[in-house]
Amino acid sequence: MRGGLKFDILLAARVDAIEFQIIFHLGKFQALNTFDEGLYSILKESSYNSHIQFGKNEKKKKIINFFFGVPFPTSQYLLLTERHFTWFNAESFAQSVIERNKITEIHAQEKVSPISKIFIGQPWHYMDFNKENIQSLSQKINDLDMDLYISHPREDLLRIEDLLNPSIQIISLDQDIELFLNKIASNNNIRVFTFGSSAVVHLEASIKISVMKLKDLGVMAQSIQTNLINALKKLHKDYESI
Repeated sequence: MRGGLKFDILLAARVDAIEFQIIFHLGKFQALNTFDEGLYSILKESSYNSHIQFGKNEKKKKIINFFFGVPFPTSQYLLLTERHFTWFNAESFAQSVIERNKITEIHAQEKVSPISKIFIGQPWHYMDFNKENIQSLSQKINDLDMDLYISHPREDLLRIEDLLNPSIQIISLDQDIELFLNKIASNNNIRVFTFGSSAVVHLEASIKISVMKLKDLGVMAQSIQTNLINALKKLHKDYESI
């Protein structure tokens, strides 16, 4: 049955999901790897560990399996995994169908650095930023070792996210950026970096502001940054140009 879809490794958590089972049986891959689906992965009574055979409420799946050989009972997929990644310790899988030697424990980063450098994204495609402008901007963000990148609601992240260091966390907000930044500034000594976001105009005085300067910009981009700098000066807001 396997044909079109090809993978080196198929990685899944919800092995009971029909979407996974379709990919599993129609795709072509070298290995199945799984990871935790919450507590269901370790609880003996969950379908992940108790359905070696089809359950009483799985009559339709049992009939389909009788004629076509698929799908499998849920536990059978976990029996086929070559590696299972988990936040639990290996001892927690004593009642799981997953073999102990297939368990790979994932450990959280022991030391978490405080947030201190935050960049505010903007809708670059509306600001006439070309490819070279985006590359220069992302390089500067990386060089400054940013902690957070807050995306703009109308920003096309595909233009920049792959250029940023993986250590920079990209987040989107469902509240005003100013409100979010003012809240976290109460417990953190932060500096906010921007190219031309007007959000920095409304930040608390304790928040340091840095305006990023770039070369070879279009007229619109230059105008946006000039307007921001003029507004900061008019409101007597301290800032630095970098």
